[in-house]
Amino acid sequence: MFNIECPYCHNIDPSGTASCTKCGAQYTVDAQKICITCRNKIVGSNMFCGVCGTSIVPQQAPQQAILAQPVYVQQPQMQQPQTINVHVTAPPQETPSISGKSRGVALALCIFLGFFGGHLFYVGKAGRGILYIFTAGLFFIGVIVDFFSILGGSFKESNGLPLKNW
Repeated sequence: MFNIECPYCHNIDPSGTASCTKCGAQYTVDAQKICITCRNKIVGSNMFCGVCGTSIVPQQAPQQAILAQPVYVQQPQMQQPQTINVHVTAPPQETPSISGKSRGVALALCIFLGFFGGHLFYVGKAGRGILYIFTAGLFFIGVIVDFFSILGGSFKESNGLPLKNW
């Protein structure tokens, strides 16, 4: 057997056991610090166990205690912030019943640029507008049909919505 110095109270313990006879601190024979709760080795000059958070510095119990056993203070553990998933849905949006494009503008474009599909590009029907460019407004018949459908209010934009009034 040999003498071991307690790393906490510096008591010389001749018993060579794994705990101090004066303060009750737990340690190994080679004087490494060990947590009394989880038996994890404490590295360096840490005062709390890195695994369970228990204080490795013993504190004496109150004087009225019958048994003078050391009281170990446990470090308060940090709680992880809780995240709350809240799904917020936007109120249902009303789909428009009328287009934002004007019948008056479409009619004017049909009259002046109908052969080039100007009115079709305006309402978002680009494919049909390109066809009008290469066929001169579907040989003028397409322009006449579009003119009367715009005038009568049955002409629709690319989304299928009727054009707003003038």
